[in-house]
Amino acid sequence: MKLFFRQVWGLFFLLSLSLGFSACSPKTTGQAKQAAMINQKAVSSEGEDILLGRVNRQGLAEIIGADWFPATYQEYTVDANRLASLNWEGVDIVMFLGTWCSDSQANVPPFYKILDQVKFPEDKLTVYALDREKAMPGPEEEQFDVTLVPTIIVRRNGQELGRIIEYPETTLERDLAKMLQ
Repeated sequence: MKLFFRQVWGLFFLLSLSLGFSACSPKTTGQAKQAAMINQKAVSSEGEDILLGRVNRQGLAEIIGADWFPATYQEYTVDANRLASLNWEGVDIVMFLGTWCSDSQANVPPFYKILDQVKFPEDKLTVYALDREKAMPGPEEEQFDVTLVPTIIVRRNGQELGRIIEYPETTLERDLAKMLQ
């Protein structure tokens, strides 16, 4: 009888192990986890729907910002001449915003339009949404010392070239030109 229970337990153990490994393979878990980590809705301390953590254009334009993102994007006229001679080689951008923030709502859609104008690769843009306390799950805002939103950090080969904080000093294009010439 003891042998029978050992065999049954052994089969159960092997079966659960094999099911566990196939259901939790790194590729499956990583893809599901990554997809689940983007465009996470939350409720702010004021009771409004916001995005929190890693976000992308779809989350901004369709999930939370449908009433402000598309219109602000369309209305903005890009100063293409100012952008024509800029060196975008090796550049990546990290942007922190608040979907609840009027400065983010005013400046993020035009910034996306600028990036579209210069055909900036989306995989070189990382965007995080913060709550009203300028926090989110994870250490990213602390690593980049973000206290105001939006904060747009332009880097080349990992070295920070400059930041646009809350709103541009002059225009988005002129501020970028200072960093990228």
